[in-house]
Amino acid sequence: LKEFQMQIEFNIYMELPGADLGLLLDCFLKISELDTLYRGESVDWFLTGKSKKSAMEKCIIHEGKLTNDALFLLKSDLKNHPLIAKSLWSNNGTQIIARNYLCSNFDNFWFRFTLAKEDSIDVIKSMQVLTGIINHLEPHIITVETNEYALKRRNVFPDRLPIGWIIYIDHI
Repeated sequence: LKEFQMQIEFNIYMELPGADLGLLLDCFLKISELDTLYRGESVDWFLTGKSKKSAMEKCIIHEGKLTNDALFLLKSDLKNHPLIAKSLWSNNGTQIIARNYLCSNFDNFWFRFTLAKEDSIDVIKSMQVLTGIINHLEPHIITVETNEYALKRRNVFPDRLPIGWIIYIDHI
């Protein structure tokens, strides 16, 4: 009997004026707080590195707070600002990816918040996370997927936007 594990992804589209790194760090912190809400525990968050050892030296969120050198570490990692493509990972396997998507300017951002694979997903906590994203990040669009639904092209109608199981748009 094969064990089936679920993974849930929140894709968040929003604007960060001026591609400001302080605002980016605030978003990382708010998303990490949603992970804490979901799991009931706070974990450390790290920038990626060439090895796990080098990444462990780039802690930007510790015990639910930005570290004193978080902005310095982020600036050091970004070579082509305002072009941004950055990943964070936590001790529990959860991941946050942030990057610009250039519809019209560098201020448009896409975040992917991926909860690590589990045997089951707590739907009520997932909805609390979704509500937290709406209330604290004020995104333009959110999609929620399980097990990389869109990435693996599992959408029923190939000519339409694959949305997994939820889509939120802030206005019509």
